[in-house]
Amino acid sequence: MAGVIRRKYLGGAAAMLGGLVAAACGEPTVRYVGQPQAGPAGPAGPAGPKGATGAQGAQGAAGAAGMAPVQLRIGMNARFHWGEDVGQEITAPLLEANPWLSFDLIPAYNLNKFRTEAAGGAPPDVYSSGSYWAQEDYVLGLTILLEDYIKTSKVLDKSDVWESLRLDVEFKGAMTAMLYAPDTRIMYTHDDNARKAGIDPDSPPQNWSELEENAFKAFRKADDGKVEHAGWYPFWGSGGPYLWMVPYWQLGGELLNQEQTEAVFNNDEAVTALTWLKKIVDGQGGFAALDEFRAGRRGHAILVQGDQTYLHATLSERGETIRPADPNLEFHVSSYPLPDAGGVVANYGGCHSLPIAKLSEHPDEAWTFIEWVTREDNNIKFANRFDRVPVRISSTNSDAYIQGDAAKKLQAQEMTKRRFVIAAPGGREALKHQNVSTPVIKGEASVKDALDEGVRLTNEVLAKFRRQAEERGL
Repeated sequence: MAGVIRRKYLGGAAAMLGGLVAAACGEPTVRYVGQPQAGPAGPAGPAGPKGATGAQGAQGAAGAAGMAPVQLRIGMNARFHWGEDVGQEITAPLLEANPWLSFDLIPAYNLNKFRTEAAGGAPPDVYSSGSYWAQEDYVLGLTILLEDYIKTSKVLDKSDVWESLRLDVEFKGAMTAMLYAPDTRIMYTHDDNARKAGIDPDSPPQNWSELEENAFKAFRKADDGKVEHAGWYPFWGSGGPYLWMVPYWQLGGELLNQEQTEAVFNNDEAVTALTWLKKIVDGQGGFAALDEFRAGRRGHAILVQGDQTYLHATLSERGETIRPADPNLEFHVSSYPLPDAGGVVANYGGCHSLPIAKLSEHPDEAWTFIEWVTREDNNIKFANRFDRVPVRISSTNSDAYIQGDAAKKLQAQEMTKRRFVIAAPGGREALKHQNVSTPVIKGEASVKDALDEGVRLTNEVLAKFRRQAEERGL
């Protein structure tokens, strides 16, 4: 990372924050520039932060503290707002302890906005990035390395961060972003639907053939031949067409070579996985019939509405979509069944991350924000609120996170085998080429042709980004 890390007064402030969470209570005065200034929290969460408004309020508080005011622009994921709900609970103590600091929170921010604003010379200091394109942002010269900050952190031990998460964002061993919101996929069983089909929901399928048998047993057609009920459609859960990777990984397949430079997923393991998944779809009427039955609905909606028996999706959908839609729905969660011939546990898991923009005027302060929201107690609080996974191994296995919840215990186990799409430089641009399942399932290409084309196009993108990295001396 270029330049020397400037700790200024932040080192003392960060140290002071160690015991602040327990002490901060009541109605803190905080500054979220551009956000509604409402009263204290109600039963369902805060109606909005209270305190000084805009830059004038921040300047007044900073002046009283004898420090120059700093306003951080923070681009937020649409789901995770740092000025509302648990986000406000996490960030309020930081702002209370640092009256010179304020946040300009930008909701529903995304990669396209970041790259547009970066090209214009005025990106936010921090934004919520996908872990699989963090390296790409760095190679493009849009973000900085965080490795020096992490090495000097008193609250973050890099070795305690899940290795698969680190690999997503590490460029040649150096972190390009800090992780904060991982998830894993699990198999949901709709209890009532299973029983109606003669399936015991207390005994989830243990292998591919059992899942296949149950899916066909639960599948029903109406008198007109149209789909009336789906047993299991492999790609309706979060992750969509990329969920073909789970059975592929179970068979021992890898997306990249050992050097992490070239795609290698056109092999016998991928052929076996995709052939089996197509068999599941074709045995329930085929793509067109199931797509018509879906009628634009997302997978969780089809499950909640009683129109399918199994759903492979994130545990976070439990709290985000399933419970809000039907608080009384009875369902089981379990692992993805293993291949009949034997294989290894594998899990498709995404993650949100926080990089610092290269053009940030306040990188030290941006790191203080990142370090604070991802410190152990705050990250556990965040994970519990959103049914996500803590980024630390020790936290994921703690009572503070699991809290006797069997689903979280399963998620903690699954995290040990968590994998994701290609996250090498070029990962975002190459993502569409890893969707080899759609042309196969729709019958538009043979399995082999789809795999060969996907690998060819992916490697073109990866080679382009390798050249860009070399040109920049990275």
